[in-house]
Amino acid sequence: GICLFFSVFYHTLFGPEMNLTGLFGAYATLASWTLIIVGIAIMLGIFVRTASAIALGIFAVATLKYGSYLLTYVDYVGILLALLLIGAGKPALQNIILRNKNNDSKLQQFRRFLSLSFSDYTLLIVRLGLGFSIMYAAFYGKFLHSDMALQVVLDYNLTDYFPFTPGFVVLGAGILEMLFGLFFVLGIHLRFSVIFLLS
Repeated sequence: GICLFFSVFYHTLFGPEMNLTGLFGAYATLASWTLIIVGIAIMLGIFVRTASAIALGIFAVATLKYGSYLLTYVDYVGILLALLLIGAGKPALQNIILRNKNNDSKLQQFRRFLSLSFSDYTLLIVRLGLGFSIMYAAFYGKFLHSDMALQVVLDYNLTDYFPFTPGFVVLGAGILEMLFGLFFVLGIHLRFSVIFLLS
């Protein structure tokens, strides 16, 4: 929710390279307001499933323009799918407001069915999205377009911190990112992987 909300301040979608005007043209302002509302709804826990479905629709529109490059941001798909399936969870504003209201409606029963059916699989869905996103970003940025990563190493003098040749730094970073992405996908050493990537 925070990522979607703050992306509007930079007039981008998911990453700095995807400008909202370039993506939505005359509808960029509408897209901006939609992202703000969706982000706030997810953060507060109000109509989370609806907000997630709208965000997935925006992701689909972006995929039509950017194609397979959007695999770099497939972690959003994993998170949004998880929210679509399980909803806001217990600490959510919607649950406080609507407590004891329409608990036996068909819609509420269906929501409870979704939550119960998929609660054991939501972390798997998030893990898969995050893992494939890390792996594809590593493949795209460190192997397919290694010249960009090499330029970053040179521009920021990263060889001062890693005493290797610039090419070796890029290769090493790519291999590590692929490895830790694979750890997320397979569910191996998750806590260690998270700590390593956060640092």
